[in-house]
Amino acid sequence: MAIRYVSFDFDNTLLRSEDSKSNTMRELCGRYEPGLEILSDIPTDSRTAPPGTSVTRHTIFAAFASGLHERGVASDGESAEEMGKRLCDEFSVLVQQRLTEAEEVSGAAALLAHLSQHGLPCCVNSATPAEPLEEIVRARGWAAHFRAVFGAPGTKVENLWLAARTLNLRPEEILHVGDGDNDRKAAREFGCPFIGVSDTPDGPDGAWAGASFPVVPDMRAAAVEICKLTGLPDLPEPSSQQDQPS
Repeated sequence: MAIRYVSFDFDNTLLRSEDSKSNTMRELCGRYEPGLEILSDIPTDSRTAPPGTSVTRHTIFAAFASGLHERGVASDGESAEEMGKRLCDEFSVLVQQRLTEAEEVSGAAALLAHLSQHGLPCCVNSATPAEPLEEIVRARGWAAHFRAVFGAPGTKVENLWLAARTLNLRPEEILHVGDGDNDRKAAREFGCPFIGVSDTPDGPDGAWAGASFPVVPDMRAAAVEICKLTGLPDLPEPSSQQDQPS
């Protein structure tokens, strides 16, 4: 059965954003004397978090502020809740500024334009909160390529079901593309095909060794697999001016 809808994770699938987010988080938490030590004990990556653990910028900074307060570190009488919200808001502003200029995963803009040109509906399906995610997509000039931008608080499985219902599709008619093992697990739970994105063939921490699904290094390589699954023409080779990081 041909694929009729493509769901893309965002961070490190379309945009090289994980390092920027991690560095910004460490920058903020490092302002406090025990900050990086406290941060090291908090789940900060939804791709590797224990099953059932919710990981968002809100949960991270709430836990971080709570850890500071437990050690007697406070700011002008702020409660842990107030401090967590303030730091989360500051993180969101900084990351928003930095990600509008971050490097795309190679071939991302070209692939999105190609799929859009041929009328294949696509969505973003990320653990990032939906509102800032929509702003980044607009700032990158990618909004017209997506039918929807799905983010937290919805889970990736819930978002896949939302995508399916919009066009009355079966799970096997939808493809999910992502760089984390949480993406693979979401695709498996939903019942759809999956393409993994990784710098190494074995995937994150070797989790995809011997995988039966394609593992690709970037979106230009993903395009080969997606075009085969959808029956679309191949993505044209880049010219000297084309396919430059946006």
